[in-house]
Amino acid sequence: MSDALPQLSSDERKAKVVAAAKWVKNSALASKPLVKASVQMMPDEAVRMLQLALPQPVSPDTSILLLAAPLPVLIMRRDCAQTM
Repeated sequence: MSDALPQLSSDERKAKVVAAAKWVKNSALASKPLVKASVQMMPDEAVRMLQLALPQPVSPDTSILLLAAPLPVLIMRRDCAQTM
């Protein structure tokens, strides 16, 4: 902390760090988890199975996505994921 706050004494730096930690712990995001504890990651094999289960594009032009926020189903498609 001496690099970040060189103008303060050691006690003042410690007080700033304690105040910052309290502020973070009192924030709204600190009171609830960002990800539920019950969330499980899908194995790579399951993602590949989903990609294979989706229909293949009818023409080559359908594999190009020019969307700001494409649907997750389109991202999972093998042909579309390779162009991103």
